[in-house]
Amino acid sequence: MSILSRLFTFKKSNVAQSDSAIIENPAIKNPLSLTILVDRTLSFDFNKLTRSLGKINSSMKKVKFQSLPCGKGEAFNALASWNQHLIKVVGFDTACSPEVIKQSIEFAKDNQDLIQTIKNHNSHIIISYHGYEDDLIKQYLILTQFAIGFEHFNMVGLLNLKAQTILSTHVVSALVESDNGIELLCECLPLFFVGFKAMKVDIHTGICMRTYGAGQLGFPDFAAFADSFDETDKYLNIFNNLLLYLHQTHAEIAAGHTIEDDRGKIMILREPSAEEGFLKDGSLVLVAQYRKV
Repeated sequence: MSILSRLFTFKKSNVAQSDSAIIENPAIKNPLSLTILVDRTLSFDFNKLTRSLGKINSSMKKVKFQSLPCGKGEAFNALASWNQHLIKVVGFDTACSPEVIKQSIEFAKDNQDLIQTIKNHNSHIIISYHGYEDDLIKQYLILTQFAIGFEHFNMVGLLNLKAQTILSTHVVSALVESDNGIELLCECLPLFFVGFKAMKVDIHTGICMRTYGAGQLGFPDFAAFADSFDETDKYLNIFNNLLLYLHQTHAEIAAGHTIEDDRGKIMILREPSAEEGFLKDGSLVLVAQYRKV
């Protein structure tokens, strides 16, 4: 069975929110964000949400909300803060456009019930991280955990647009509320924080395997060309292990560098060729290719 089918300790910081003000971290220029899909018109109060969050993680019992003026089309606009964390919460009484969710639905292609539920959603909420946790994977964890507070407000799915991934509410809830689930989210980044797809392409007889959204974590995306879909798990593990290595070591990586596959065979990283323009989507992509003997 594919790993995609199996489905806080916070870093201490010298910066904390004061009792009287909520201050955004000015160092964050491109905040990580997730989109909560809701199956009806938005209707809830922040007191109820606070109680829901406190049951998920005791630290969130201290969460404070500050309402902000709504922009055009917004149902509500607020900041949520606790300890060193700050999240922007913006709600819309409209569904995400089909174009926005189309690529993420591909990630859930084996779950037709989820796809139909996603297509039928009526409202959405965008949450983004603006606090003082430096570790980007932990920022994603905090956002994911915060999102589960909306489970009892008719949340039907959680969408990571940059990674082109989506998970149903009950799967996200199970992952967040289980210690093993938290570990799985951190140790298997392509489960949600980074996207991974295997697809047929015209210019190759085989299958293209690639990641999406790794740039949000400060890494390149990776691609490779395989003989068949049977190698999906192999390349998912190669890319995941490489991303975890980069996260743990802060090593630099670029075209011309070499990596090893799961059997110790050497692969060379290169830039996409001119005919591989489909890989050039605005993110830095490095193609892993076996070294010729």
